[in-house]
Amino acid sequence: MGCIPFFWLHRMLFRRIPRLLGTAALVIGLPLSVAGGDERDRETSAYIEQLIEQADALRLHEARYWQVLMHYHRGLLGLRSRIDDPGFFLAPDGKTNPRAELHATLRAFFRPATENDLEHPVCRFIGRFAWLRDELNIDPERLPMPDCETYNQVYRQLRPVSATLVFADAYMNNPASMFGHTLITFDAPDRNRLLSKAVNYAAVTEETFGPFFAFAGIFGLYHGYYSIEPYHDKVEEYTDLSYRDMWEYTLDLTQEEVDRMVRHTWEMQNTYSHYFFFNENCSFNILYLIEAARPSLHLTDRFFFWVIPMDTVKLVRREGLIRDVKYRPSKSTKILHLAAQLDREQQEWALALARGRAEPDDALGDVTTPEARIVMMDLAAEYAQFLYTDRQIDRDTYTRRFLRLLQARSRLGRLDEDLYAVPEPERPEDGHGPARLRLGIGTRDRNAFVSLHLRPAYHELEDPPAGYDPGAQIQFLPAEFRYDTARDRWRIERLDIVDIFSLSPRDRFFQPLSWKVRSGFLQTPRTAGDDRLAYSLNTGAGHTYRAPGNTLFYVLWEIEGLAGGVLDKGYAAGAGGSLGAVSRHHERAHSRLQARAIYFGLGDEHVSVRAEATTTFSVNRSSALSLRLGHGREENYRFNEAAIVGSIFF
Repeated sequence: MGCIPFFWLHRMLFRRIPRLLGTAALVIGLPLSVAGGDERDRETSAYIEQLIEQADALRLHEARYWQVLMHYHRGLLGLRSRIDDPGFFLAPDGKTNPRAELHATLRAFFRPATENDLEHPVCRFIGRFAWLRDELNIDPERLPMPDCETYNQVYRQLRPVSATLVFADAYMNNPASMFGHTLITFDAPDRNRLLSKAVNYAAVTEETFGPFFAFAGIFGLYHGYYSIEPYHDKVEEYTDLSYRDMWEYTLDLTQEEVDRMVRHTWEMQNTYSHYFFFNENCSFNILYLIEAARPSLHLTDRFFFWVIPMDTVKLVRREGLIRDVKYRPSKSTKILHLAAQLDREQQEWALALARGRAEPDDALGDVTTPEARIVMMDLAAEYAQFLYTDRQIDRDTYTRRFLRLLQARSRLGRLDEDLYAVPEPERPEDGHGPARLRLGIGTRDRNAFVSLHLRPAYHELEDPPAGYDPGAQIQFLPAEFRYDTARDRWRIERLDIVDIFSLSPRDRFFQPLSWKVRSGFLQTPRTAGDDRLAYSLNTGAGHTYRAPGNTLFYVLWEIEGLAGGVLDKGYAAGAGGSLGAVSRHHERAHSRLQARAIYFGLGDEHVSVRAEATTTFSVNRSSALSLRLGHGREENYRFNEAAIVGSIFF
């Protein structure tokens, strides 16, 4: 046959036969592979059903921790989750069916592995997985996605050993922040808290028009999301830009509890629920993170109709969860504290330096004591930072000016740190509760009356000021009812929808505007015994100044509109003004004087004059006693009034 047939045979045997054998092996082994795959699928399905049966036997869908993780609550419509994002649920009816959601979750854990571990349910819902793994002793070898490297990497970066509840004071110029704000930070063992991450819950909207924001927030038209942000950014936003003091309450949690909080925060990212201004707001949803850490607390069950941020702090304190408290003053508070240590001339020099109207050498030569020079330069530097943060000067101007101040300051040496320590004010959680019940007796024009006053929230200038901004008043839905003994009948004296009064003192460093707005129904008597209501919308703006002795004096220009059958033409509109003073004489006693006059020149033409003096004595944190004297004139009807009122706060 020669060499050619042998070569052909050699090539066939050593090159083609292995290929043919491989193909044959694939054909022969295919049924075995399919059979093996089916067998594994059957084993996995059987294992899942075993876990589901075990979960049902343990009734895990009724467990408190499962209820917390899913944000379930029992309301008028039965059991349902407060989460509204359909992507959060793995069962079609998971929002209302805890058992179906738990079954679907267990099945989802065994889905095929994905390249992006964030997409797999084991890592996407890591809080659920960690709990069910421990409760059911799930075998990690049977899981297609046993590790979540992305989450583990984030956890290593956080290195959380503690969690801190942060309260930011109320900010009157933003409807979303009028009651304050709460958030949580995760703290590392050897890192400044400013470098920590903060967990925030807020409505996502670009709406800046206050009334529309309030309307949409009240009726849940916004989506609220949890977000994780650098805590330093939140501190800058609140203390530097919004002039808000902050309080940091380190929570007394174990390491495992902190880890549970971190896991639940992770699985709540990019998940929305409808944001409601009064109840399902920032403070309420932050409580779910604390419950996830320690589910035995039942914090969210304590609130029904409204949740004030400070209420959450008070509740956490009552539960014994606060380990430590730190006060973080705002930029404006620091500036005013430094300014209080200088006389008027030295303050003017500091202003001139910060605004670039004077040079450091000129200013320093006019100040006698070394301590005053140091404080003046520090004040100028702080105020220059404020001007830049407030966008009153550009970056280049600020940099040149600030460097000159630092160079001059470096030549002056050090000063006792105690001079820079801002005294800690009364803690916000030490203030009265937001809801108030008032009972009073009094007389109007020799006719006795009994008054009943109800208010859901929040604070009035006549209330005990401890723990509150002395110039801030926010009241929602306050209502006053009176029993007239002469006529033997009850009547509505006043029913407000909202009543806001913001008194912000002006000085040489800050020039805020004071303002007020009130909308509601009130008695507008034209004759004795007239008890017809009129709708009133009143607003005004002006200036407030601080005097020695913790006294605020204010003067406001106002406009007001009235509508109702008590008016001859059915409506009236006019303008006028008010002036008054709020003074704190003692830690348990304060007074308020106010007088206002409105000339209604449109519609029902008349003049309305009111004057009132109130002194309040705080019995304790939950009760107070007030003495009130008043005078009023509506057209030709004049009346005098005196009353003693007892208040209970809760």
